[in-house]
Amino acid sequence: MPWLVIIFVIVGLAALGWGIYGLVVGWGLEEIPPPRPMPFIQSAVATSAHSVHLTLYKNPGWIRVERYRPSDQSTVTLPATELSEFDDPDFLEANETYKYRARYTTPTDAPWSASQPELGKEVKTLDLTDALNKGQLIFPDPGWEGYSLVQRFEPGVLSRSGDLVSLTLRASSMGLSIERIYISQADPAGDPYDSVAYRQTMQDTVFKPALVIPPSPPNQSTTRVLPAISYTLDHTKPLLIAIDFSGTPESGIMWKQVPPREAVAYFKLQGSLQPGEEPEARKTDRSGYTRTPVDTTKGGIYLIERIDVG
Repeated sequence: MPWLVIIFVIVGLAALGWGIYGLVVGWGLEEIPPPRPMPFIQSAVATSAHSVHLTLYKNPGWIRVERYRPSDQSTVTLPATELSEFDDPDFLEANETYKYRARYTTPTDAPWSASQPELGKEVKTLDLTDALNKGQLIFPDPGWEGYSLVQRFEPGVLSRSGDLVSLTLRASSMGLSIERIYISQADPAGDPYDSVAYRQTMQDTVFKPALVIPPSPPNQSTTRVLPAISYTLDHTKPLLIAIDFSGTPESGIMWKQVPPREAVAYFKLQGSLQPGEEPEARKTDRSGYTRTPVDTTKGGIYLIERIDVG
């Protein structure tokens, strides 16, 4: 009957297939694996005026990412990486459009995720302007692990007000680990390191892991641009940035001397929290802080190298 013929044909083809597979395996040949899916930029998000966070779709392996700037048609190839999520390591221009594409490093002629640079994933950096930029912090200051720092900027030192704020931090070669960063105006009725009730979180381990800048080669410092946050900043009032460093590992920062009419800082060794007590950076009413520099004829900027406001 015809259906018996169909069954015999199917069984014969299956047997032939298994026979060929057994022959190939018997000869020690391996099946050719399918090609790896091409990596591509899943998202490119501006986190400040000068930084972009990239998320990629990729298989295990090293990749390269290319950045294209349409305004001058320039391209830059970023260092090879195995990561699927990272920040563009360069200090980008504010309010500028960039496009990104990716490829595997091997083979060397691996295709790009976009055939042309101008077809890559587009992102525009935030429209922020440097409200504080006194130049690079130049002196290393070790031993900040377990301490709290309150950096105070006096009225008018920042050049503008705004509703978006981004910070650039500079760590010394030993790196650092930070648990919390809070930004606020200073309370005119309290100590110079006391905050008003309105304050905003830039970093807190309640919401995300500690902010870590790893060690760098000797005598080299490292900057980190923090993502911009929504905060209404009035540059005519004193500004406080309160920071709690982790107990471990070691933390080292950079600083520079400025006139005390511009900025001073205060520090305190963190103690064990009592029931219901907030960590130092979250507090508004603080006590027991020491001024730095100790010489009241001098001021200083610690860790906070730049403030961008938009």
